[in-house]
Amino acid sequence: MACILVQGTAGRQGYWGGVDKVFAPQRTAKVAAQEKRQQDETIERLYAQVGRLTTQLDWLKEILELSFSMMRGRLWCNGMPVAPI
Repeated sequence: MACILVQGTAGRQGYWGGVDKVFAPQRTAKVAAQEKRQQDETIERLYAQVGRLTTQLDWLKEILELSFSMMRGRLWCNGMPVAPI
C-alpha cells in the first residue's frame, strides 16, 4: 500500500487548489462588478470633492485679493478700481 504524506497546508492546497476554479467565473464576475461599482462611486466622490475644493480655493483667492487691495487703500472689483469705502 502506498503512503502519501501531506505536510502543512501547502500539500492540501496542491490537492484542493483547483476545486475553487470550477466555481470562480461566476463569483469573479460578481466580485468584479461590485469592485467596478465601488471604484465608480469613489471616482464620483473624488471629482465632487475636487470641485468643492476648487470653488473654495477660488473664493479664498478672491477674498485674499480683496483684503490686500483694501490694505493698499484701493478696492478692486472684477479688475476695475472702485472708490474706497
